[in-house]
Amino acid sequence: MPAEVRRMEQKPRFLGSDRLAVLQYQDQLQTLLNEEEEILKHIQSCLHAVATLQYLPEEQARREAEAAAENLLEDYSEFS
Repeated sequence: MPAEVRRMEQKPRFLGSDRLAVLQYQDQLQTLLNEEEEILKHIQSCLHAVATLQYLPEEQARREAEAAAENLLEDYSEFS
């Protein structure tokens, strides 16, 4: 994250220049969030595959993968 954005987070929220800085980086930040979402989906797929490879019953493997993915998506939503 650019230093300007970090500095902006420490200032009061309603300054005009800060709003312009947010708008300036909005597309880049949205792109990063989209990439992170794709990574989380891939992790979910990998977790499901690993759970299945450990010879767990299919239903248990599915539940564990879904629970892990939900935890990751909750962490993701805290930062978006």
